Amino acid sequence: WRAAQFTAAELTNNTISAPNADWDGDGLLNFTEYALALNPHVASRAGLATPEWTTIGPSRYATLALNRNAATTDVQYLVEVSSDLATWFSGPAHTTVLTNTPALLRIRDNTASDTAPQRFFRVTVTP
Repeated sequence: WRAAQFTAAELTNNTISAPNADWDGDGLLNFTEYALALNPHVASRAGLATPEWTTIGPSRYATLALNRNAATTDVQYLVEVSSDLATWFSGPAHTTVLTNTPALLRIRDNTASDTAPQRFFRVTVTP
């Protein structure tokens, strides 16, 4: 991915092409742009996770659609939910995986919006 995204000169400069660099200044590290199939040369947040709603009976649940780099096999994606931005939860007791393909991960919060007026998602990508 690095060889395809950066020139030979850029590859020798860690401030441009290192996994923890943010050469385009959009707040996303190169590793994150790699994991989410984004362009590290374009300062943009387009293509990040998209919020959605899932309706089950009379209740609505916050859902997150996360585009992934389908070519990766070396990235772990952790999606967590919170009601206060301080305490975070993940796993089957708190979230439900609706779609899990190489290019798309859709996760539903298990807490209905009518029982919790504010909910937040957090996504962490690691090697």
